[in-house]
Amino acid sequence: MIIGASKLVQLEDNLRSVEFGIPHELRMKLDKVSALQPGHPYDIFNPGLQGRISGGTSVYPWAPLVFMRHRQAIRECESARRQKK
Repeated sequence: MIIGASKLVQLEDNLRSVEFGIPHELRMKLDKVSALQPGHPYDIFNPGLQGRISGGTSVYPWAPLVFMRHRQAIRECESARRQKK
């Protein structure tokens, strides 16, 4: 806290301001209405921007488990194609 009091009354007022508290429920409401939307670089995952960047192709952040599931799905598709032949 920065105090710029030049009179004792101002100093006392400034020090009393520290005693002020915001109830938890009100603080939660204030946090909710004042929350900022994530910006760059997180907005790159916004569906509208993704469509412009990738031409409609879905782009996902790297996740090894997702990659492994994708590889498994590809193998299953290839196996099904071979069985049809």
